Amino acid sequence: MPLALFVSGRRAPSLGTDRGVCLLDDDGIIAELHDLAGTDTRILDEPDLLQLLLPSLRADYVASETYVAGPGAVTSCDVIALAGDRDPHVEVSEVADWRDHTTGTFELRVFPGAHFFINDHEPEIAAALADTLLAAAGPGPLIR
Repeated sequence: MPLALFVSGRRAPSLGTDRGVCLLDDDGIIAELHDLAGTDTRILDEPDLLQLLLPSLRADYVASETYVAGPGAVTSCDVIALAGDRDPHVEVSEVADWRDHTTGTFELRVFPGAHFFINDHEPEIAAALADTLLAAAGPGPLIR
């Protein structure tokens, strides 16, 4: 069983999705990436590289936008949910609904920022991840 589940910038699976980015053409997905402001513009301005990346990006959107949580979809591991307080696509309350998907502990951490708030808070988030995993692992050797 996993020690913990970290989720970031995603609404709880029980809420479904209404974005439809996976249905956009390539230019629409590129525009979405520009709007999210988390992808280096040097990548977005490089057509050959984008042609290599677009199939994987589209597959990611298909997976995240078409997944339907079954009734009672819960985990027993702890869930730590991270959210940006100004994310234009996900409300903090939608991230908080992950609490309904665990029988373990639930923690919501809200950071200043939009969808890619992680980019502005890397040291703080890395420390939180390490602290959570070390506490969950308990005493003893880290490698089992």
